[in-house]
Amino acid sequence: MSKQRFINSVEIQDVAEQMRTTLEVSPLSHYRKVELATEYATESFGFTPRRSVILLIVKHASNNWHATKVATRRALS
Repeated sequence: MSKQRFINSVEIQDVAEQMRTTLEVSPLSHYRKVELATEYATESFGFTPRRSVILLIVKHASNNWHATKVATRRALS
């Protein structure tokens, strides 16, 4: 039996922030982003969360990365 618990939004944002720093270094395919989010979440939470949580982490990380790119472009122009 796997250990399950609720994961709050702060924990999701923490893992998404870890992923965003990785996305700054190199672009990844969606499949690789899901793998990476699974690795980070398993390391952070001690168990593998459901796929819906993993996809939410990927979505947050991608949105944060795009927001960073837009802010940088705006600052440079």
